[in-house]
Amino acid sequence: MRFKILRDFNLAMLAKQAWRFHTSPNSLISRCFKEKYYPHTDILQASTGPNPSYARRSIYNAIWIIQKGTCWRIGSGQNVKIWEDHWIPYHNNFKVITIDRGDSNMRLVKDLMNPDGQGWNSEVLEGNFLHIDSSAITQIPIIESTNMDALMWMFEPNGCYTVKSGYKAIQIWKARSQTTARTSNENNSVWKKLWNLNTIPRHKTIIWRILTNSLPLRSELGKRGILCIPLCPRCESKVETLNHTFSSSPFISRTWFGSNVNLKILDIPMFDFQEWLTHSLLNVKEEIIIQIASIIYNIWQARDQSIYENQNLPEEEIFQRTSRCINDFLLANSTDSETETHYSEHPSIPHIPTSPPVSAGS
Repeated sequence: MRFKILRDFNLAMLAKQAWRFHTSPNSLISRCFKEKYYPHTDILQASTGPNPSYARRSIYNAIWIIQKGTCWRIGSGQNVKIWEDHWIPYHNNFKVITIDRGDSNMRLVKDLMNPDGQGWNSEVLEGNFLHIDSSAITQIPIIESTNMDALMWMFEPNGCYTVKSGYKAIQIWKARSQTTARTSNENNSVWKKLWNLNTIPRHKTIIWRILTNSLPLRSELGKRGILCIPLCPRCESKVETLNHTFSSSPFISRTWFGSNVNLKILDIPMFDFQEWLTHSLLNVKEEIIIQIASIIYNIWQARDQSIYENQNLPEEEIFQRTSRCINDFLLANSTDSETETHYSEHPSIPHIPTSPPVSAGS
């Protein structure tokens, strides 16, 4: 199976034991552990207790894998909590986006079903959840409401946990949690190129914030414990992530294509904005990076205006602001002869690499 990281392999095997305890509660070993360590709850909700054995403590340290990679298969809905549990497949880490206001009696998924248990109560969903949540919930089939709710492992087609898929899931999560991998030399080159750009300081700052994951995007605020609706303030249909804010939304893709950069972002498979920006800083000419920085800054400004001033700027306004920012900066920092040269020349924009070469990530 080619396990390269022994610690992760051990965690995947311990998670397998936790999965067996949960799915086979009547086996002898499961009953022994339950009687000794968690007599009144399930292993996935149990704590280590005051004096755990080495085996109990080891299994407990791997339970997070099952908790993170599973989603409830809805049957009766009596055992699944609406606001806390993972129960919506392929949606916001399997959880609802809508914030629990605390003024509702709805606590379990069964409260969202029709009284006869056949289908979802559309009035309840539309009155209490964001459209993106209610749309995802109504797509969950309720085959038989008399069946018990059951956990399914989302990295296997049959829903059953395996050591191989558990190990693979750990590697995927580790890759997502890390920022774009760079060697120290590459990192130094990026910052050196960025801070030496002859452009507006605030444009350089926003690129720095993007590369260090420090922009106050709504998805990031939620990860830091700040309660807010994580949807994009402009389209209100997708979670506001870095890729959505600066590349994947239709409005932003039109902005990039209509600008001097003339970039067709939607045509790029598996596009990662942070990776592309890093690669551009290292490989693209300075005049193009200045254009890119100005576009990024004005996209972010347009986003702020949609939140605080309730104004949705058209793409044409962002084009104009992008050029105006650069021209005003050049005018303020150039002599008369240099200014004349800058404004009289209109060099064509060369091709911008849309993604790093394969060898760049190795």
